[in-house]
Amino acid sequence: MAEYKAGIIKHAGAWFKLRVNDDGDWLTEVDGRDLKHPTRAKLLTDIDRVMRLKKKAVNIPFTKIESKNNGYITLKHGVVTGIHAGTGNLLVSWDDGTNGQLTVGFGSEVMRRLLPHEEDELRRLAKEAHESAETLREFSQRRQVYKGTKGLVDQVEAELKKGEK
Repeated sequence: MAEYKAGIIKHAGAWFKLRVNDDGDWLTEVDGRDLKHPTRAKLLTDIDRVMRLKKKAVNIPFTKIESKNNGYITLKHGVVTGIHAGTGNLLVSWDDGTNGQLTVGFGSEVMRRLLPHEEDELRRLAKEAHESAETLREFSQRRQVYKGTKGLVDQVEAELKKGEK
């Protein structure tokens, strides 16, 4: 898809080269990140958001696994901007423009910001892992004659009683 120069603007104290593609999307690069929006106004809003994040004392990009269901993964990208003084949670600015907190603990799966090809690889691996786990469960269940160790004890007792006769 072709891109066309759409001018240079100064926004939030920095210069940005604007481009438009064949679909009418507005594009630019901010702080090493490609931005794309359907309108110029939305692009300017996102430039402003990214520049605000850049000016904060902490700016740690990351990817969070939101959910894993039946081999499918939902990812969410954000930038840690600090630690909440009251709760101790991480302050996060999400790529969708919202802000929030990320609870500190072991329940969240977070990793450094993934590149698009890494996201594809993670999704592929999750799907393969799910399929493998399902195959393993089916294999084990087909061979499970006894209902746990209690079922095996019942079988041993039955065999012993046969021997007493």
